[in-house]
Amino acid sequence: MDPTATVRGYNVHATLDAFQFLPQHVRDLLGRHRISLEDLTAERRVVVQRWLDVLQEISRNVGHAKLREVGTRVATAAAIPSSVASVDDALLGLDDIYRFNHRGRVGTYRSSRTGSNALRVECHTPYPRALERGIIEGFARHPLLTRGKRYEVSYEDGPAGSDHSCTLTVTGF
Repeated sequence: MDPTATVRGYNVHATLDAFQFLPQHVRDLLGRHRISLEDLTAERRVVVQRWLDVLQEISRNVGHAKLREVGTRVATAAAIPSSVASVDDALLGLDDIYRFNHRGRVGTYRSSRTGSNALRVECHTPYPRALERGIIEGFARHPLLTRGKRYEVSYEDGPAGSDHSCTLTVTGF
């Protein structure tokens, strides 16, 4: 990964949102990794590695469920182009959304349709698997994109030792 890569500050703000009952704890955590609250806006950028360090500490000390929750909140916080009108649009265009919210070499998403109601998303990013799962689940429940449709998300680990961290299949019904 590119050590100078950045992410939109408001995406990192999702970490605060996931710790709404322990706001001081997460503020201290962000501060330890040199992320200031002033950086958590749509206009500011945060070094990806610093956020990865925060996520790693959350994984170690709080657990994967909290990372997954951060991921669902990232899906809501992410800047989405106005042309994205549905869950299918978001997932098929996920790599473009990712690049819209990041700068630098930060991996990729590979999305494809696998049936009339199913999409497959392969995650090739430096982010933890639990966060990735939460992001995809967040898009599958995004209030502006679901348009009355329900989605099921299934998860599969990527191959060991590869940059392919996980694959998620999203089925609409």
